[in-house]
Amino acid sequence: MKNYRSYPGYLFMPVFLFLIIPLLAAWFNPDIISGQVWVLLLWLTAMAGISILLQNFFFKAGRKSGKLWIVIPGTLLLLALAWFFTLRTSSEIVGPTQAWNAKWVSLIIVLLFFGGGYFLNYLIREGQQGITKLENQLSMKELELDFMKNQLNPHFLFNSLNNIAATIMVNKEMALDYTFKLSELLRYQVGISGRETVLLEEEISFIRNFLDIEKFRLGGRCEIDFSASTEDHLVSIPPLLLHPLIEHALRKSLGLNGKSVINIRLTSDSEFVKMQIIHSLPENPAYKKLSSTGIETLKKRLDLLFPGSYTLHTAKKKTRYELGFEIRLNRNR
Repeated sequence: MKNYRSYPGYLFMPVFLFLIIPLLAAWFNPDIISGQVWVLLLWLTAMAGISILLQNFFFKAGRKSGKLWIVIPGTLLLLALAWFFTLRTSSEIVGPTQAWNAKWVSLIIVLLFFGGGYFLNYLIREGQQGITKLENQLSMKELELDFMKNQLNPHFLFNSLNNIAATIMVNKEMALDYTFKLSELLRYQVGISGRETVLLEEEISFIRNFLDIEKFRLGGRCEIDFSASTEDHLVSIPPLLLHPLIEHALRKSLGLNGKSVINIRLTSDSEFVKMQIIHSLPENPAYKKLSSTGIETLKKRLDLLFPGSYTLHTAKKKTRYELGFEIRLNRNR
């Protein structure tokens, strides 16, 4: 999604204080000289720089529990540096003795400065995350509508029912197997309604049924080879994530004459899901104007669900087309 690092949050309090401190100093002490005002502004600039470093350091390294040994000393070092600058600034204004006597007041000022800046930045980041979350939810709802419209091509269902009707008179056993696989496809589509993820093995079963029906429908026109290997049986992915790529490749490989060949390899472990599709390119394509709506919808889903964690690349050779797809799984998402 988006990076929530908020520079407005970092700079809000320093800029506000940069404007208000000279005015307050002049109000409470009209005899204050301009040199002391510049010392205050120099202190404020140093504090703002340390504040940005501290918050950047805390947000990045602080999220990793394994780096607490870096976070704690680093935070203390930056706070000590800010305390030193504050003592030096106060000694220039009120003198070394008074500054040292008020050293704990200086420490409280440092803590309030950084605490207030962190709190403001936290509020701004939370607001940004809330707005982005709503935007993503709205985008996902729009994609779900497109997704539901393009789950299975209506022509696929129409042709499948026609093939079943024609096969019943010739081979009842084959027609029953055809009907069973088609019913499994439809049952899967009904079952995934409202589910954010499904087991990868369920998706593989759906793909097998879909390809078996296509083998039956296309007969000798297409040779389909599909293999799947999963090391982790608990891997889950969004439903019908892989189907648009397979259906698109299948259509792209079909020609008006000759035999098409399509090879699909799917592998996964606890961190990755990878799929490679290689298929022939016909001289006379059966689908001259092949719609890419399903692929575009898939890319939008991937941008929302796996931002920066997926790759989708293609390569067109003379007689074949290659597609590689990989997603990095996030179990904590």
